[in-house]
Amino acid sequence: MCPRRRPRTFVVDGTTLSMPDTRENQVVWPQSRSQKEGRGFPIMRLVGLFDLATGVWISAATGPFRSSERNLCRKLWKQIRPGDMIVADSGFCCWFTFYLFGEKGVNVVMRNHGVRKPDPRAVKLGQGDRRERWKKPNIRPKWVSPQAYAAMPESIAERVVIVTVDPGSGFRTTEVQIACTMLDPQKMSVSSIGNLYQSRWKVELFIDDLKTTLGMAALKTLSPTMIRRELLVHIIAYNLLRALMNHGKSMDAESASFKGTIDRLNHWLPIL
Repeated sequence: MCPRRRPRTFVVDGTTLSMPDTRENQVVWPQSRSQKEGRGFPIMRLVGLFDLATGVWISAATGPFRSSERNLCRKLWKQIRPGDMIVADSGFCCWFTFYLFGEKGVNVVMRNHGVRKPDPRAVKLGQGDRRERWKKPNIRPKWVSPQAYAAMPESIAERVVIVTVDPGSGFRTTEVQIACTMLDPQKMSVSSIGNLYQSRWKVELFIDDLKTTLGMAALKTLSPTMIRRELLVHIIAYNLLRALMNHGKSMDAESASFKGTIDRLNHWLPIL
């Protein structure tokens, strides 16, 4: 039997990609409605799931520009197993996500959605640490069946912590509210949750490596079939470079930059 797979921590984020303005591409990935016909480019919305420790791209979901990143993210849930953890921004934070991941045994750390009001009956667990009851939304999403919705509880218990982050880290505010499923302060402290969420910024670097360094921001092929293949080639190339960066644990993987790895590879290729 294979050894039990160790739990992993995933980060998820979304972005958009452009491509040549062909009729076929426009049908699958229409341009923004704010642009006049013939004056814009097809736009693909992309959500990626990355391994936080290694930076490896695990899975991707794509859709038209008007697609919801939260809805696309659900296509990636099959990659996440009990014991894993997922870290994301507030755009992915919702009642159904927390409930369903909790039922699956997956830990969740996400920035609390700004429209959610604090629970006036919250239980204080410590400084900047409280346990709330989140009521089930009255509106059922289309992707949840009436039977499944009726079987869900009327409320769930979640933990909300307030952490102060360094403005130089890329955050716009210094005080951030983070919602998570780890209810016991003894098992995970406020500072540990804050540090974990703050490491989420790495996913933006992963995507920047793909779009800027590997040139994925503007795809170049002329048909949806070739666009999908081109995207897959970018994913393969990115993961091969990540594997090279992570190879040899005697070296600090954090010290090897993505661009530096490409430069060293290009330097050695003629010799190889």
